[in-house]
Amino acid sequence: MGETFLILDPGSLTTVQDLGRFGWQSLGVPVSGALDSYAAQTGNLLVGNDRQAAVLEMTVTGITLAVLRPACVAVTGAQTQIKVNSHMQSAWESFLVQPGDVIRIGQVASGCRMYLSVCGGIDVPPVMGSRSTSVGSGLGGFCGRTLRKGDILSVAFVPDLPHP
Repeated sequence: MGETFLILDPGSLTTVQDLGRFGWQSLGVPVSGALDSYAAQTGNLLVGNDRQAAVLEMTVTGITLAVLRPACVAVTGAQTQIKVNSHMQSAWESFLVQPGDVIRIGQVASGCRMYLSVCGGIDVPPVMGSRSTSVGSGLGGFCGRTLRKGDILSVAFVPDLPHP
């Protein structure tokens, strides 16, 4: 619905995930979804989403992205450094970002997976009832693959956000 983020550096393994795709194993489709469902759900609640909304899941190394439209985001999961431009942000709290801002999520200091939730949820088409990426089968998420430099992510619902 609204192009919101431009991927500048995707990190080592960043995918779109939700709470998962289940029940298709008999057809050869693997189970997929956020590996830390608590962190994914909490991030969604922090930004006002349904628990099932699609988020970004980062493994070990974070992501750098440019903000294209106002958004409310939260980072949950593993301990890491979060910067918007040169300003530190706290994990497990929501914060606003504006066009022109650059969000940098660093390498984990403790843990393995981090989640970036955005108000409205990441907008990718559901496949078999889920927006989760299954990299091995090439299903779901953003073109069935990890994110790459230059990818543009949209938000499913673009709310009116306050401008600081």
